[in-house]
Formats: sequence, structure tokens, C-alpha cells
Amino acid sequence: MRPYRSPVDGNTVGVGLRSRAALEPLSALTVELLLKLEKPEGLSEGTVCTAVAFQKRHGGCGFCLAAIDGRRLACRLAPELPWGSTDVTLVLGDWYYVAATFRADNGQTTVDCYVADLTRGQRTLTRVARHQGAGRPPAAGLVGIGTGFQDAGANAYPWPGILDEVAIYDTVVARETLEEHLAALLGRP
Repeated sequence: MRPYRSPVDGNTVGVGLRSRAALEPLSALTVELLLKLEKPEGLSEGTVCTAVAFQKRHGGCGFCLAAIDGRRLACRLAPELPWGSTDVTLVLGDWYYVAATFRADNGQTTVDCYVADLTRGQRTLTRVARHQGAGRPPAAGLVGIGTGFQDAGANAYPWPGILDEVAIYDTVVARETLEEHLAALLGRP
């Protein structure tokens, strides 16, 4: 899918997909997808581009995967928390395989994020983030693909580019299995 992002006030004007029903709270979650970031006008520091988000019960959203400050891959499970960013700055126009796992324990969530740049021929996953204490797991709420949610529930923070092969699992998928998914996607070298 190619979400739409407005070149003017792009954090609030655009479209993406959202679920009809709320996702129930999970103690374990994996989000896996292919993504390509394209630069619209106005993509700069402070800009949030949502790949996958969950609407929070009391307004705003938790970002499972987003690009912040223009191109840095990050997540933030609650609006009041700081961004858990990675060392990955997405290259505009490159396709990426991205997988993020979330495991809740005692009210805190551990987040692991793995990336392979498909355009540059990476055939193995690189762990780009491990965050302890990333807040509570996503609460029951709508799921946004290519869009987040404003306090009033309106679409916000749309993704400027293409998203494909989005999968959400109710478990922490092992890195070895994610590597198998990447290998199946790429086929033989």
C-alpha cells in the first residue's frame, strides 16, 4: 500500500489503513513488514512517519514502528515516553525488511528491532535496537498501518512511501524464524 501524506502539515493530513476492531492487549507481539520511505515535501526534524501504530485508550497512540526526524527508525509505546530510536537512518527509496518484537513483563516491555536493507543486498538481519523498560504493552485499541492517531482518534503521522507484507503475531517470533522469513523472501542469492 502507498499511504498518502500531505506536503503541507503532513503530520496531520494524510491517509492509511486502520482496523475496524480493537486489538486486545498482548503480553507478546511481533510486527514484521517491508517498507520504503520516500521523501515528500516538508519531511524534516520533528516529523513522525508511522509504519504501524496502536491507538491508546485515553488519546494519542503508541508507535510500534515509525521514522522520526525525517528518517530515523524508532518506536514509542506511549505518548508520554521518550522515543526508543535505533542507529538506522533509512535511505530514501531503499526497500527494508523490518521486524520488531515486544515482550511485556511486570508492566514493562522489552523491544528488539531487526533490519535488513533489501536494496543493498543485505541477506542477514542486524539487531538495531534492544530497549528495556519501553513502558506498558499496547493497550486494546485500533491498529493503524501507515497512519497513527491523534488525541481525538483522527488519522495522523502518515507514512510517506510504500508498506508491504505487514504481519502482526501474538508472540515474540524468534530471530532465527525471522531470518527464515527473510531468506524465503529473497530466494537464492
